[in-house]
Amino acid sequence: MITRYYVDAAGLYLGAYSPAPPYEVRTERPPVLDHLTGEYMLQEPLIEEVTPELVPPAGGIEVPHPPAHGRAVWDFDTETWQEPAPVLSTITARQCRLMLLNVGITPAMVEAEIAAIEDAGDRERARVEWEYASTYERDHPLIDQMAEAFELPAPQVDALWIAAADL
Repeated sequence: MITRYYVDAAGLYLGAYSPAPPYEVRTERPPVLDHLTGEYMLQEPLIEEVTPELVPPAGGIEVPHPPAHGRAVWDFDTETWQEPAPVLSTITARQCRLMLLNVGITPAMVEAEIAAIEDAGDRERARVEWEYASTYERDHPLIDQMAEAFELPAPQVDALWIAAADL
């Protein structure tokens, strides 16, 4: 039996699909008249084996094999399963500052980077975000801006963020 694997257009796994097993369709045939004897003779039924076709899910795109686990996402460019980015929780201001200290970045260094922002409106918004936010989300633009300023690549920031959630 052939099993095929499908993902949707976003690369999310839809599942494994196999056709139903083959089955027989029996068609009874009417008796036929024997011209020699004048009697009706029974005929063997007509037996046809039917192999159902595999019907893929609507919008499904076939991939060569299933993922190792259900969270993986199919990457159409590399034609491989990729682990999704970790779900990063919100961290508190305390956790954020401790995380930064763990990699040698002090609050004063962050404040200096904010002070160096050229646009006065952007600078003031960043200062308010830094000073008054009680929590931080990983996808906030200020986090990426500061990561770039301190030359921290995104995977490192993600790892730091995960660690900070336990501080």
